[in-house]
Amino acid sequence: MKTLVFSREGFIKFQKENDLEKKYAVISISAIDEDCLRIECDEVLYVHFNDVGEFDKGAITPEIARIIIQFAKLEMGRQLIVHCGAGLSRSPVVALALAVLGYGEYDPQGTVPNVAVKAMIMREGWK
Repeated sequence: MKTLVFSREGFIKFQKENDLEKKYAVISISAIDEDCLRIECDEVLYVHFNDVGEFDKGAITPEIARIIIQFAKLEMGRQLIVHCGAGLSRSPVVALALAVLGYGEYDPQGTVPNVAVKAMIMREGWK
């Protein structure tokens, strides 16, 4: 099943136009200092990390990567939605890394994936 990727604003619009309750599972990515969105869905994972390099303050951690992978495993029967602030770096690379690991399908065309996020999720996913 194709993973949907949105910016924060794009997700808000999608949520208003669709019933997310049973069909979807959402990974909501916010910056460290950003509030979480209120998401009307049965299955939501809220994670906080910044769009920075692997060793920068606020970067994704191995623990966050493992939590994302575990959530994707548990929600295999639902369509996955991943959103972040702009929808261009963190959320597309999470969707791409999960697709490489076998959790959904995603084509990152037109995005600028954060390579540090991809490396962390791939490293933790192949353990």
